[in-house]
Amino acid sequence: MGLDSDAPPLTYKINPERIMIKTKKNRKNVKVTFTLPNDGELGEVSVVGEFNDWTPGATPFTDENGNGLQATVDLDKDEMYAFRYLSESRGWFNEDGDVNYERSPYGSINCILQT
Repeated sequence: MGLDSDAPPLTYKINPERIMIKTKKNRKNVKVTFTLPNDGELGEVSVVGEFNDWTPGATPFTDENGNGLQATVDLDKDEMYAFRYLSESRGWFNEDGDVNYERSPYGSINCILQT
């Protein structure tokens, strides 16, 4: 499900082929790894959502292997989590991949991740 036509524009758009969410499940939890391109335009960036109480910088992206920026979180299995990305230079932006969206009570559009 995508955004509706009257949704506000995203602050920063990345080619959807360059954004990735990978999940690895075990019996209790799901390890979720978010990957963004390290194109030098984002500056410091973090994934912010319900899983970290919407705290900017709590889950920062790092480039440890030279294959792009990555951030990993361990989440409860069979749950839904709202999230967005926050860049120090580009502001808020959303996942352009195959995810669902919902309007927040504040008027923004959040991505929804189901584990």
